Amino acid sequence: MINNENKLVPIYRYDPELFFFTKVSKAQIVNGHLLKPEASTLVPPPLTNNINLIPVFNETENLWILKNPLDLKLKKIKITFCSADYDYSKRFSDQSIPYIFEIKRPDNIGDPAVIQIHNLLRSLKKLECYLNSFSAGLFFAQRIAYLNAQIDDLYRKHAAFKKASSCNFQQSQYFYFQEVNITHNIKKLIDTVIVALYLENHEAPDHDFECDGLGYLLDMKDSVTKKKIKDKIDFVYYQDLFSVINNLHNGYKHEILTEQLSNQFNLVPYLQLNKFQSTMKNKRRIKDLRHITCYEIDLRKLIYACNDFLDYVITGCRNPKSARFTKVEVVRFTWTK
Repeated sequence: MINNENKLVPIYRYDPELFFFTKVSKAQIVNGHLLKPEASTLVPPPLTNNINLIPVFNETENLWILKNPLDLKLKKIKITFCSADYDYSKRFSDQSIPYIFEIKRPDNIGDPAVIQIHNLLRSLKKLECYLNSFSAGLFFAQRIAYLNAQIDDLYRKHAAFKKASSCNFQQSQYFYFQEVNITHNIKKLIDTVIVALYLENHEAPDHDFECDGLGYLLDMKDSVTKKKIKDKIDFVYYQDLFSVINNLHNGYKHEILTEQLSNQFNLVPYLQLNKFQSTMKNKRRIKDLRHITCYEIDLRKLIYACNDFLDYVITGCRNPKSARFTKVEVVRFTWTK
């Protein structure tokens, strides 16, 4: 059990064999004792802009020394840290639970929001032989209701977790699984909107269907249909939001670095994902282990930004208090054996 009333402190990890700095993480102080793992220290490494020097920890002297990584025969890794700049304070509050396009009566076809959703998805009638387009609108509204219930549950339990005198490792991982589930369902909502707009503007033969959702808009190929969809949803304005959601969704599904179980607890629900860069080599798609993108995004920002988008695309107008979601990338280098 972890005493949650005691604060978390930053610790600095280093390789147990060659002692070079690896990462910053958090450790718990319980009853005055620091629960830190081996090969870690409270002493922060020195900052340097020289990429030819890295901090190496001297355990005897309890201090960091700058050394050339090539002397240790290390290999360079490029890490792109991805966060989000999104000022939602004019429209939303930090103190309340964030929701995605609240619908008062999601199971009532007469609810104004449900009617707007039906109008947005009306082109799904083109797939009437495969699905019930009327049900698709209700299902979309129910997914929003389900998603908001999941968000509500996560934030309430997370707040209780923070205030409790103790908590366990299993509970902290439960939050992680909920955050992943919320991310997947957010993307599903956006996918449905894009497929509906594709059908609305699709002029190819009935059985030629190339749109699977968000990925269709983000690839490099261009077409008349794609341009119409992008204009309809103001793609340029929301492009960074779409890119982050798509990469988080794909990363949580496929990335081998996804499951990073630790005793770290975030003070707010947070999306954290390390993802290898995918590239083509000899006509094969591979993961380049020398290039990593590290996503660190407050879940609240993602939820509120998606609220803004759905509000815009469903109602047809953007709230004047809405802000633009911007992806921020910072490139750093680290080393590995």
